[in-house]
Amino acid sequence: MQEILCQFHNNGTSMFVLSIILYIAIYHLILYKRNKDITYFYYGFYAFFLFTAYSLNVKNNFYSNLIAPLFDVLYNLRFIFAALYFFCYIKFSFYLVNVFEYTKRTYKIVKRLLYFFLGYVAVSHLYIFSSGNFNLLASNFNLILSPVMLLLFFATVYMMVASKNPLKKYLLTGSLILVSGSVISLILYSFVGSSDLKCYAHPIVFTALLIENIIFSLALGKKQRTILEDKILYEKQLNEERLNLLRSNLNPHFIFNVLNSIKSLIIESDVKKSVQSLNLFAKLMRIFLNSTQESEHSLKKEIELIEIYIKAENIRFEEPLDLEIKNNLTVSVEKIFLPSMILQPFIENVIKHGFTYTTKNKKILMSLNHDDSFLNISLLDNGKGLKEKFAYRNKSGLFITKKRIEFFAKKNNSGSSILIQNRKSQKGVVVEIKIPLLIKGNH
Repeated sequence: MQEILCQFHNNGTSMFVLSIILYIAIYHLILYKRNKDITYFYYGFYAFFLFTAYSLNVKNNFYSNLIAPLFDVLYNLRFIFAALYFFCYIKFSFYLVNVFEYTKRTYKIVKRLLYFFLGYVAVSHLYIFSSGNFNLLASNFNLILSPVMLLLFFATVYMMVASKNPLKKYLLTGSLILVSGSVISLILYSFVGSSDLKCYAHPIVFTALLIENIIFSLALGKKQRTILEDKILYEKQLNEERLNLLRSNLNPHFIFNVLNSIKSLIIESDVKKSVQSLNLFAKLMRIFLNSTQESEHSLKKEIELIEIYIKAENIRFEEPLDLEIKNNLTVSVEKIFLPSMILQPFIENVIKHGFTYTTKNKKILMSLNHDDSFLNISLLDNGKGLKEKFAYRNKSGLFITKKRIEFFAKKNNSGSSILIQNRKSQKGVVVEIKIPLLIKGNH
């Protein structure tokens, strides 16, 4: 047994462990390509750079013979590989347990330090390679890179602990095992006089590496299973959403009022206007019914739907309601997607409550803006305003719309918000909707 441990890098055992880690790396990079989850990307490259760095220790096998012509170059790059797998580990930790949701301030600081660290690694190695003073590599790593890595690691552990994500137990356990194995290995190799005990150094750290990667893989497997369960739940909720969409938008009072207005036009023998109104109403009904078959559609289609809806409402008004759209978007409305028919209930609410007993100068201003992550839609009206703080009534059209927006945000791993309050400078209500910016196609 002692002989096997002392020949750990020569008898193929270390390469066997590293081969498993390389397989894990390739497997998770394939998963990233399949589902575009950035967590798999960073974990895949974390495992790959671990393999690259630790494989420089193996000897007398196919792989060591393969890299023999490049060994000196790869060996001089060993600290870059260490920095890269550390960088990927930190980023993997960020995304696995969503630390930015719980420790935003710490996350921003650590993120900046992490990129500064990576920049310093690049600049310092460029200087060392250009000067040819390769003796600086070890001292640069020991005196500067290692303390910074340690600081970033402890900050990341703090964020892991603060996270409420259940996957953090996998991350903390795997990290603790590798750190413990590395410390024990370092003590045995550097400070213990017995050569017999030194034989345990590399087997311990390689075993810790393997266990850590198995635990991390289990964490990602757990995440994948959760995604699958969420997908099944999504299909169930999607069917409920379509039914709720139909219920919330096909308001019987609206249908009755429009048909009553068309009937009045027919009685008054206004054939042309009654035919136009019937065509408009039929077009709106077709859009309503079609929208129940799709959970999302383009912002362009949403705007067209609102415009037709207001025209249909205007059939029964003596003084029409005026809709103004202020488009501040830098992305085409054809390429921005959002839950279908989420604006109509807000417009309907304005007409029903804001413009009651109001006959003239009825206006709604819709403003469209976005940043890198969110689409912001603002609706301003000049109606009579809210008598008291707005509250959702259970199962109302606005309540259902709120739930649909929250569902859309969750599906896109993001957040959302809806603010409904009186305008400050003048009468009327402002509705501010913030939803994930979903772009389909190039822009």
